[in-house]
Amino acid sequence: MQYRNKLVVIIALLLGTTIHAQVTKVGSDTLYDVACWNVEWFGDAAEGPTNEVAQYDNIKTIITNSEVDIWGLCEVSNPTTFYNLLNELPSYQGVLSTYNQTQKTALLFNKDLFELMSSSLINDPSNPDYYNAFASGRYPFEVVLRTKIYPFDSVYFYVVHLKANSGSADQSSYNRRANASLYLQQFLNTQRANKKVIVLGDFNDDVDQSVVRINGSYLLSPFQNFNNDSTRYFFPSKQLSLAGETTYPNYKPINMIDHILTSKALSDSFYVNQSAVVLKQLSAQISGYLSNTSDHYPVLARFNLKRYPKVIPQDTSKKDTIPNTGVLEFSQVGFNVYPNPSQGIFTIDADVNIQNITLYNLLGEEVYTNQPIKNARVFTLPEHVKSGMYMLLIQTPTINLYKHLHVLRY
Repeated sequence: MQYRNKLVVIIALLLGTTIHAQVTKVGSDTLYDVACWNVEWFGDAAEGPTNEVAQYDNIKTIITNSEVDIWGLCEVSNPTTFYNLLNELPSYQGVLSTYNQTQKTALLFNKDLFELMSSSLINDPSNPDYYNAFASGRYPFEVVLRTKIYPFDSVYFYVVHLKANSGSADQSSYNRRANASLYLQQFLNTQRANKKVIVLGDFNDDVDQSVVRINGSYLLSPFQNFNNDSTRYFFPSKQLSLAGETTYPNYKPINMIDHILTSKALSDSFYVNQSAVVLKQLSAQISGYLSNTSDHYPVLARFNLKRYPKVIPQDTSKKDTIPNTGVLEFSQVGFNVYPNPSQGIFTIDADVNIQNITLYNLLGEEVYTNQPIKNARVFTLPEHVKSGMYMLLIQTPTINLYKHLHVLRY
């Protein structure tokens, strides 16, 4: 067997094939794994790695073997190559951004865990600086996914690829990133308040301090506005910056420029504390990774979306202490909802007092709420609640319960 392995290596070297060790699984079977990765001019034969076949094979191997649930990709530079890759990833579905620049962003997701609700570019035509701030039209790519596994919820993903530097003292590019950060924050504050938000991608700058140095001093992070708004936002990847990690090892001095940002609606109750990690082991698993696959390492964070505490606490602990409690299946507490589907009138059988019921559409938006009188069990939905699938939240003195409700009006 030893001689056979040597023969395989010799043949592969003669054929010019990349030799790599087994790319290991990093995805969790019980958590949701979210990663971002700049795949360096993927699909562009004139830029990036010169061996397109090797790069394609390595990227496919990494995504397949790692079993990460969500991939936010940057520098996808050939739509045909992207869709060819997607066809060879049977566990994933994906969407590609539609802006004009060659280096596009994309999102891949495990189709057994998520379903696609919508995708769009975030732009404000009333603000002429949006185009300049977001790297001449590389607008944030919004992808809304809904979980398929109980409890059901919607998560808003934003894949970003901000303006790169043209030198260590590039004040102009720094200003563009800082403006982009402000515009994105304004959008999220006004349009996606209290939503579960994950911003991920190539930020081209760090979050503890900037990579830009003027007159011998590093500038504040261009994303300081998010750092300052700690009641609403959190960078899981900041712990990596503070620990001296890097996702772009060819750049000196060492800095993190690929990041994951979450809303506090996610980080306080669902982020698995201290789970952010740089997948730098890929350099050991794929020979010549930085030259034949990508000049960036992926960064990953984990979330437990099964946590639904009745009150979301502030993130004051460094330990992962939020219990996986607060939501039970109906069968565990003697609840029943019928008929289901209904024509807008349904009955709830319950052994405990119902304090409130709320109906949400598949985007997580509230469409109906009711505080029933004591012992009320029959509910009639207003006419504005159209036919469709909804999530029914039933609040009791001791627990919150969720149930799919199918409304079928004739």
